[in-house]
Amino acid sequence: MKNFLFALLTVIPLAISAQGTKVARPLFDKKSIGEIRLTLPSKNWVDALDSMRIYGMGMMTASVTVDGIRYDGAGVRFRGDKSYQLGLKRNPLTIRLNNTVADQNHQGYTSLKLSSALRDPSLVREVLF
Repeated sequence: MKNFLFALLTVIPLAISAQGTKVARPLFDKKSIGEIRLTLPSKNWVDALDSMRIYGMGMMTASVTVDGIRYDGAGVRFRGDKSYQLGLKRNPLTIRLNNTVADQNHQGYTSLKLSSALRDPSLVREVLF
């Protein structure tokens, strides 16, 4: 009887605390679709990122939300040589989470590189790597 009460008293608090915790989706999980949202400070962000790429001026500071977790002070810029085209909204992006906050990362990743899916009109055929 004492063993049963001991087991009951240790299992109930663990079960109650486990209900409130949310497990983060792995960033490169192939079984689910993640979401990355960018909030850029400029309305003409395409022109600003184009000129930053042409003149090599670094990164634009933005807020990035990865699967519901917000990172302020992240850096965004266009990347790519063959896939980059001046003036397009579908250019590949590099996101640096630790641009202004040195220890900021998402599951150990400080940088995310997003493809432009240039040859994919549906934008759903590529997996995030």
